[in-house]
Amino acid sequence: MDRITHYVQHPVPLKNEAIEETKNMVIPFYLTEKEKKKLRRKKRLEKEKDKQEKVALGLMPAPGPRVTMSNYLRVLTKEAIQDPSRCEKKVKLIVTQRVNEHLARNEANKLSSQQKETKMKRKHDRDLSNECRIALFKLTNVQLQAQLKFKVDMNAQ
Repeated sequence: MDRITHYVQHPVPLKNEAIEETKNMVIPFYLTEKEKKKLRRKKRLEKEKDKQEKVALGLMPAPGPRVTMSNYLRVLTKEAIQDPSRCEKKVKLIVTQRVNEHLARNEANKLSSQQKETKMKRKHDRDLSNECRIALFKLTNVQLQAQLKFKVDMNAQ
């Protein structure tokens, strides 16, 4: 009993590298399709609310009505009643402008041929590092039509 004191002796902790590695390991977290859709909806809603707040504060001009040929009579009622042909011409101009802006945005976002090539190389390098994907085709009839021959050849390549 004389040897028991109020001091506590802690043993030196041993390091286990395998346990340390598992602690630092990041496990990928995959969402279901439903969860992905829900997240996308939430992000779009938040983005739209931010836009509305900016418009309310006066930081951003309010967007005009989205006029189409089918709804221009409801949107531009007074103008459409006074001069329908001029109003229709104006609406056609707005619609073509909107389409052109859309196409210009798509062109701006499009990757150049060199960027596409680097993206595909990166994709293939990533795939080969983890796994090797193989497609196996069994042909029962060797006398194929030209179209089917082409399809088989392209898939094989």
